[in-house]
Amino acid sequence: MPFALFGDAHILLELPLLIILLTYGVASRDFGPFVASIILLGLITSLQIVSSEQAWQRMPLILLAPVTWWLLLVITAIELYALAYALWSMYRGVNIPWQKWKRVGLSTA
Repeated sequence: MPFALFGDAHILLELPLLIILLTYGVASRDFGPFVASIILLGLITSLQIVSSEQAWQRMPLILLAPVTWWLLLVITAIELYALAYALWSMYRGVNIPWQKWKRVGLSTA
């Protein structure tokens, strides 16, 4: 449970921190911290690729490591939307219905 709360706090704080980082970069015309965060995420992704099993098959993915920053932003936006929807539904007292799946086996014809 504490890890889930930490993850939710991280998702909620990521957008304001990104806005602060970009505002600082534009106001001071110093995009060093912004570029440093992109490089840091690229290095973390590269280390994950190198340390994975069968890393020799995944080496071409290292070229895509700088692009992971944009992919992580997309994933964060989706998670932020889901979290906001869940919190808003919980605040309003709306019960989210779950889908009912009807399991059907293979029929012998």
